[in-house]
Amino acid sequence: MSRYHADSVYCYEGSEVLRNKLGVTDQLLLEAFESDITSSRLIELCPRSKKPKFARSNRAGQTKHTPTVALL
Repeated sequence: MSRYHADSVYCYEGSEVLRNKLGVTDQLLLEAFESDITSSRLIELCPRSKKPKFARSNRAGQTKHTPTVALL
């Protein structure tokens, strides 16, 4: 059962599928496209790499206040 009425100006004529930029008139196919597009956009929000953390080192030649990069 659809959430929309077939006579709605927001649906394709004779269909209960909302008008969309993809031009898809099949509800199941539209839902699959929407799911794929949403997933790919969410992946773009994830950080790509870890930020380096700075640690103090007491190695020879370095003072205790010289930061060194430690990738965790």
